[in-house]
Amino acid sequence: TQLITLLFQTYLPALKEILGARYGEYFLDQILLTYPPWISACPPTEFMGATYFDSEPFVAACYGGGFAFHTTNDARHFMKTPADTFDKIEWKNYWPQVQFIFTSLYALINEPRIDLPKQPSRMEATGEWGYCSLTIRVVSYNMTTAYWDPFDATRHPEAIDDLVVHYQSASAPALTAVPSYAAFGAAFLAGILDVVVKPNRNGEVVIKGVKPYTGGTVNAFVVNSTNGHIEWATDVGVWSPYQSNYASVTTIEASYLVSIFRCSSIVLFALFNPTDLSSMPAILLYNRLAHGPLIQQSALASPYGDVMGFVIPNTPVEILIMRGRAYGAAAAGGGGGGVAIGTFGFIGAAFGGGGAGGRFPMGLLLNSTAENTAGYGYTVKPGETLMIPFTPLIYARDIYMLNDGRVRLAAQFYTFNPVTMLFHNLATEYFNQAIAAARMRDYGLSYAAAYASWAYEQMAYYSMMDLIMQVIYTIVVISIATIPFAYAISRLIGFEKRKLLASTIIVFGIMLIVLNIFHPGFHLATNAGMAILAFGSAMVILPLLGFVIREAMMSAKTLKERMVGMHTAEISRSAIAFQAFSLSISNMRRRRFMTALTLSSVIILVFSMVTFTSLMAAPRPVEDVKVVSEGEEPPLYQGILIRRPVWSAIPEEMYYQVINQFKGTGIYSARGWLFPPPPQRGLGYFAFSDKLITKVGAVLFLSPEEKEISHVDEILLPGSDWFSPDDVYTCLISKTIADNLTKELGREITIGSTIPFLGMELRVIGIFDGDLLWSGSSGLVDLDGEPITPLMPLVTTGAGRAVPFHFPGSQIMIMPLKACLLLRERAYIVSIAYKPYDTATIRDIARDLALRITTDIYYSDAPNRLGVVRYRQWFTITGFETFILPTIICSFTILNMMLANVYYRTREISIYMAVGLSPLHVSVLFLTESLVYALLGAVMGYVYGVIGCWLFASLNMYPEGFYPNFSSFYVFIVLGSTSLVTIISTVYPSIKASRLVTPSLERKWKVPPPRGDEWEIKMPFVFSGREIYGFLAFVNEYFDAHRTEGVGAFATFGDIEWKSEENIAEDKDVKLITANVRLAPFDVGITQQVSLIAESHRKRPYGLTIYLRRTTGLLSDWVNSNRPFIDNMRKQLLIWRTLKTDVKEKYIETGLETFKKKGFIGLEEFKKGSDVEKR
Repeated sequence: TQLITLLFQTYLPALKEILGARYGEYFLDQILLTYPPWISACPPTEFMGATYFDSEPFVAACYGGGFAFHTTNDARHFMKTPADTFDKIEWKNYWPQVQFIFTSLYALINEPRIDLPKQPSRMEATGEWGYCSLTIRVVSYNMTTAYWDPFDATRHPEAIDDLVVHYQSASAPALTAVPSYAAFGAAFLAGILDVVVKPNRNGEVVIKGVKPYTGGTVNAFVVNSTNGHIEWATDVGVWSPYQSNYASVTTIEASYLVSIFRCSSIVLFALFNPTDLSSMPAILLYNRLAHGPLIQQSALASPYGDVMGFVIPNTPVEILIMRGRAYGAAAAGGGGGGVAIGTFGFIGAAFGGGGAGGRFPMGLLLNSTAENTAGYGYTVKPGETLMIPFTPLIYARDIYMLNDGRVRLAAQFYTFNPVTMLFHNLATEYFNQAIAAARMRDYGLSYAAAYASWAYEQMAYYSMMDLIMQVIYTIVVISIATIPFAYAISRLIGFEKRKLLASTIIVFGIMLIVLNIFHPGFHLATNAGMAILAFGSAMVILPLLGFVIREAMMSAKTLKERMVGMHTAEISRSAIAFQAFSLSISNMRRRRFMTALTLSSVIILVFSMVTFTSLMAAPRPVEDVKVVSEGEEPPLYQGILIRRPVWSAIPEEMYYQVINQFKGTGIYSARGWLFPPPPQRGLGYFAFSDKLITKVGAVLFLSPEEKEISHVDEILLPGSDWFSPDDVYTCLISKTIADNLTKELGREITIGSTIPFLGMELRVIGIFDGDLLWSGSSGLVDLDGEPITPLMPLVTTGAGRAVPFHFPGSQIMIMPLKACLLLRERAYIVSIAYKPYDTATIRDIARDLALRITTDIYYSDAPNRLGVVRYRQWFTITGFETFILPTIICSFTILNMMLANVYYRTREISIYMAVGLSPLHVSVLFLTESLVYALLGAVMGYVYGVIGCWLFASLNMYPEGFYPNFSSFYVFIVLGSTSLVTIISTVYPSIKASRLVTPSLERKWKVPPPRGDEWEIKMPFVFSGREIYGFLAFVNEYFDAHRTEGVGAFATFGDIEWKSEENIAEDKDVKLITANVRLAPFDVGITQQVSLIAESHRKRPYGLTIYLRRTTGLLSDWVNSNRPFIDNMRKQLLIWRTLKTDVKEKYIETGLETFKKKGFIGLEEFKKGSDVEKR
């Protein structure tokens, strides 16, 4: 605070008294934002060039206290270019700054005391400030010791003097812009530490002043000082210490090992994603022979499309281009105390790693030829650099040749994908155009056509790879399904034992031979046999895994029975399934004629569906066309508008592609925007003085050709000129801005005047009527229905979001497009307009562009019509409508046959009932039979369908546009639907068969309702005189095993009581067991008393009654919770019936002992029960 007070309230006023009142009117306080008063409303605009300052060490260590003098609001458009020469200095701007700097320093030196923060810290606890050091050690991997050796003067005396280390810190913008509006004008307030250092003789570098808990990218190179070749480069491969070149600083003295390797270099140019207009993707460097990542590799990239990969010498390399940004974060650097504003980093790591985004690569560099479409790879000698010239044509060539071979191979087997064919044909057209243009030395057209070909072939490559994967999965699934098919058909023929095994193998082999001849899966896949073998091995392993699991479950079951007894009944589902499968085949074999008819119906249905139907996903244009009615504004022009969603930036290279592609066929123009940095609240404006009279909210950049498209020159006032092709430092201003500048600058601003803007002197060549451009409700409206003026940006520090408005024309300054390209770090292109000479081609061009660019394309092909084209995946079904009726007929045929099957097998179903099969099991038997029909019919119908597709396609019997897709995923829909028809047709007959097992209307035991707090349930079971002792002991064991809450439907508490009552007069004997239980859910607090009462009248068998009495809990909860408990008790009765005789006798003995101990039976009765056991 004292420093700012001295500079702006003491020194500056004193200088104004000497040098004039207007001295220092453009000096700014960017530390506390106190001077001038309007700085918070109009923050200065920063461009590339402001990095680290000498004041940073003090600021970083003390969290303030340092400062730097810095020129702001300067476009710096010559910086880091060959034009950055001494004569470009504007002395009239430079000299006042020098005066203030030297006089202020002189005054500060003579101040008796300056209060500044003086509590330096190496690492403050919160990480907000500190002054750490990063020691970088250059190493190289030693394969002998499997460790890293120092790269020092002892081991590498020939290279140590040429070794350099580059460190660049990573940071992020301080303000977060609304994501939907592309960070319009967002200021970057964080700093970048960007240094290139020569290591000492030990190969070490110490970077001082790194902020705690941050990091940056580290690269090391050996650059031959004689020829400039890079002989060693950073290694981020498998032998790198970290597999990354990012160094984190988490301690005061951090260290980092950067491994380098002897390398060769490959340089690519103009690497941009051609489909979504985004910046450069990532690259993967692969060994051509192994088709896997290089063991040692790295890459660098610039934001302008240039990529340099470092590879192992004398090794063929293929380059995969993946989605995602390849270069390091474009970080910004900030100066001490908020005075310095940073710049974008030029170079960062490009190596994307295995997960660089996307299932398939978006581009390939294979060094392919017509003879070898898979390519030879690129081999470079040690230390040499291979520059691949005119790389866009190579991108297009390599992916086109690779995919073209696969498309042709698939076509030989009549495997098509409409997406592939559409995009591949377009790519072929543009690829041939690119080759022809290159031969004619029309490199601009060749550049544009190459990118168009790459964009289309990229989509064709994706769809073709997806089709190949579907073909592989299809052949694997069908091949695996052939195994049970071969077994079932062999059983159906009647083979058994060894003949069955031999027949299964022979049938399986025959089916594979047929598929190998007619199915493309064995030819498109690199090794389909290996895939089948892998899945087949899994099928063999699955039964073994099931056996292990079964054994483990059996062991657990045995242990459980030892601890709590046998109180669960389990049925082997696998055994039931196998028996049902075998029994179904036996039944089919007994009725051969009916089986043949049914199977023929299913096979014909599957064959027809595979051969004559086609289900596919095809790109379909979705067009929204609006007809302009009378009274509405007509379209601004007849042409095409290209812009990205939410007005994201369009790369400059995309503009060059468009103008080269449509050169000579029409007029094209690009539009760009430039915004001031956003203030803390409200809208920002470019400031021309401290008066802030003039409000320029944004700059609109237009091409000289714009007047021929939108006739924007009609808004100019008389005497004004439009831009010429050579204009750069010129501008057009609104009448409002001209009047305000006249008041603000104190001189008349008219046509021919110059105005200062971001360090440039702009000549005003015209004045326009802002309301004619856009008044807020009317003006120049583009084809997308939005004004041509820039959006009003809204920048927040949180997750805010708003719908923007467009600036009125009175707050807009117009500059030529060349200035936008010159100020590319802040200004950017947002849309491209194209007006063909032949308006009849507009709609077709819009459709082609929509296929190529993943964005909406707006167009107008008539004075009263507007349209927008959006391409979406659309599912189409061909031929299915003709099979609806045959499918229904086939369903009823199978239904009729299965009903007849039930009728003929009535005696057989009676036998099932006699041996104890439940209705469910009988239903499963019939459903299993339908599954066998579905399996045999689907496999045989599919194989015949594949042969049929091949035959019909060979004879050209398919109509144009019909693509049989017997080898895609959609064939599973066909097979599944036909199998489902077979199974559904059997559902009713299976239910009918199950009803023959239990013909009564009461097919399910029902529990009677309770009476108040009591519930009495008579169970449909009887017990002999001795058996009741064992059952009660069995139930006692069950109750005793459930004393733990949280498991099961109930928990027992308290003692379990045994009773025996005998009424001689009524000749009635009663034996019962009583327990207290808690019912789940246990936190509801439901308890009850349970009694199992066994009664015998006149020496007859004992009947059983379950008696329940509620003790606590709500009545409704008690009723609902008791249903699972009653069901468990019913299942215990069923389980008792399934126990072996010796197990029952053990329980009977236990029950007799218990009744004897409690005195309910005498010694004579006990001996009687034991004597029965002995006899």
